[in-house]
Amino acid sequence: MDLSGLPPELLLMITTYLTHPDLKLLSQTSKLCRSICLPSLFHGLYIDTTTPAAFSPGGSLYNVRTHVKHISIDASQRISFDGCTQEVEKTVDYLRICARGLQLFPNLTSLLVIIRSLEGKYLDVKELQGVQKQLVWALFETISARTTYGKKGVLDSVEELEFTFIDEGGEYIPESQKLEWTVDRLSEENQRFLKLGENGLEEGRHKFPRGLSVKEAQLNFFTMAKFPCPDYFFNPFWTLQGSTETLTKLALCGEFGTQNEITAAIGPGGGTAEKPVLFALPQTITFPNVKELFVTRQYMYPVFFSEISWRCPNVALLKVVVTEHDLCHLSLEAVEEIYIALRAMKHLKFFIVPGPNLELEEDLGPEELVAMWERAMEGWVECGMHELEQTIFVMRSMEPDEDGWRIGGVSVEVIREYREMTNQICYRLHFSKIPRMKLDGFSYQE
Repeated sequence: MDLSGLPPELLLMITTYLTHPDLKLLSQTSKLCRSICLPSLFHGLYIDTTTPAAFSPGGSLYNVRTHVKHISIDASQRISFDGCTQEVEKTVDYLRICARGLQLFPNLTSLLVIIRSLEGKYLDVKELQGVQKQLVWALFETISARTTYGKKGVLDSVEELEFTFIDEGGEYIPESQKLEWTVDRLSEENQRFLKLGENGLEEGRHKFPRGLSVKEAQLNFFTMAKFPCPDYFFNPFWTLQGSTETLTKLALCGEFGTQNEITAAIGPGGGTAEKPVLFALPQTITFPNVKELFVTRQYMYPVFFSEISWRCPNVALLKVVVTEHDLCHLSLEAVEEIYIALRAMKHLKFFIVPGPNLELEEDLGPEELVAMWERAMEGWVECGMHELEQTIFVMRSMEPDEDGWRIGGVSVEVIREYREMTNQICYRLHFSKIPRMKLDGFSYQE
């Protein structure tokens, strides 16, 4: 039975209520039920280093590998806080394992590859120059190469390829060598993988093999789309894109399966400045399993918060990235609408607003920016933000402290106090530095 012709909402209803909370129960259902579920569940897959073993002969998912049509490879999340060497090693290791693992899927027709520029992140490491291109070529040389038995390469069957390179920009500083790194620090296996890309670079080819449509774009990391399998997932973070096509496909996976707590990141779904769209989806689709929500950089339209309050009714942590001007330019009417929506989120415990990067502010020094935020925060408290009681505004700082560490941020916390003399509850703002705070991910930590 082919469900591809059914309306999306009907297909969502069918896959949501089928009894397949895990693979074991799914294997015990009827053959008809499995034939209906499997194409929907495993159509798209986010691949990680554990994926090839699961789909290899003898693996728990070997029998369903033919159902996989789309795979997403996301190397941008190989983030390490231990330094350049560890992050490069993790990135090369991930791409090497995934590239070879793609050969396990004979019916693969769509491939998404996302790679973040390591050169742009570690500007102090001049030895990284050229390694990024070599790594990309090694990936495509591996997935396009034919096997020793003459079988076709992975790209021979792929009809749609999207390659996204996230370039963080910047210029190299040859004199600065604070983070020393060389290729020979990688494992021997990863060094051999990198050498696969040398031929492509030496021949000077500028197009990827097979003449496929390759899309290079400087896109926001958090708006990349991945298509996870709800029952056997390989990544603790789920990234959504605010478009009807992507979110509908994710919804068709059974509303993220049986996971109780899901972290999601979304970007604006389109529309106009007068009528912006956050979730370009029918109103019947909600995401009750989303407990942490990250909204990418955009203007703080009240309609966004109103929609989040009923689309994600159980969200406990909400983080919204805004520009340095958003808080100051919000009207009191708009602020009041936002607070009404926030108070409707009954499970909301933390509302975090990561602020602008101080390093990018040429006209505003740290002291002036702190003063600007303090004025903005006072206005927010007066409008009722104190009712949440656990509200934290975060201001990022890229300036190293006395020990050489980069200061993670400055938090502005709303403190509730009871004054016996006046028998009143008052609210004040508490500013504090948060060392090594994780601000570019989905959660924060001290």
